[in-house]
Amino acid sequence: MIKNKTLFIVKEELSVVFIFFIITWLNLLASKTDDLPLLRSIIGTLFLTSTMIFYDIFLLRKLIKHLGSILFILSTLVYYYITFFVMLILYGYVNLIFKSGYSVNSALKADIFKLYPMGIHEIVFYLILLVTIRHIVKEVKTRSLRGVTKNFICGNPKEYTSDVKIFMFMDLKSSTTYAEKLGHKRYSKFICDIYAEIDEYVLATKGNIYQYVGDEVVVVWNFETGIKNDNFLKLYLLFEKRLIELKDYFIETYAIFPQFKAGFHVGEVAIAEVGDILKREIAFHGDVVNTTARICSLCGELQERLLISEDLINSLDEKSLVKNTSVPIGNFQLKGKKKEVLIYKFSQNSKA
Repeated sequence: MIKNKTLFIVKEELSVVFIFFIITWLNLLASKTDDLPLLRSIIGTLFLTSTMIFYDIFLLRKLIKHLGSILFILSTLVYYYITFFVMLILYGYVNLIFKSGYSVNSALKADIFKLYPMGIHEIVFYLILLVTIRHIVKEVKTRSLRGVTKNFICGNPKEYTSDVKIFMFMDLKSSTTYAEKLGHKRYSKFICDIYAEIDEYVLATKGNIYQYVGDEVVVVWNFETGIKNDNFLKLYLLFEKRLIELKDYFIETYAIFPQFKAGFHVGEVAIAEVGDILKREIAFHGDVVNTTARICSLCGELQERLLISEDLINSLDEKSLVKNTSVPIGNFQLKGKKKEVLIYKFSQNSKA
């Protein structure tokens, strides 16, 4: 697991466990238990933090890779049930040693389960509580990345909001040829191998993956974070560098070295939750989304690696490397647009 991915997972799990700790402690206080509620909550929090982070970083991908769907779900449930079972035992020993005055050796010899006539119910309660908290935290995090947290918590999730965003549409070159050459199954694995590498650099540049569409990925940034240190373009360059590092692997495995083209644009978009029972997602609507897609397509027509709109270039600081090394290549009538758009080409010799 690479640095930024690991940090992202740790932060998310710490958020979940912190909320779990607060609710557990308040619940123990409300129940007027005299079984060391604060110490029990702290031990439970530390134990859960370590087991959840261990699962997400070291076990999750291995289980997905080697187990079918049913076995994966069952193994995950078993892991968390065992986690809570062990945590309940730790609570018992804490109670015996710190409250009842047992020595460590005496506590280990005691029948710990006699302390918990309602033990299984407590396991189930805390497991449901943890799962609920994790779901809420992930929902809020997803919406915060899209910019609709306020609507989700305080208002109507279906109401739209708006914000200025930077978009990148990045598309695999010669994808049709590759798909025909590899066949649909190997081509799918090829795409999965490629995009397994991108999260690290999206996190490093403070971006967010909006969606995968076939072999294309759409990344979005808040305006301030996107232009800072040229983050929006740095993502492309870092990802391109990583693919070059993996060139031997791709050639040996697929006899193909993947290369991408990308289009960049900035503008105000509406943000809303769309869909209902069958599928719901946070979507961006507006001309800027369509225009970015057209700029990406223009890369193929012009045989260019990446292209940037005039609006985005004009939004950059005067010290920006992108602004100082990009050159206009002409006005283009993009499909669906009435006015021509001035397009810039980034210098091929510039580095991240």
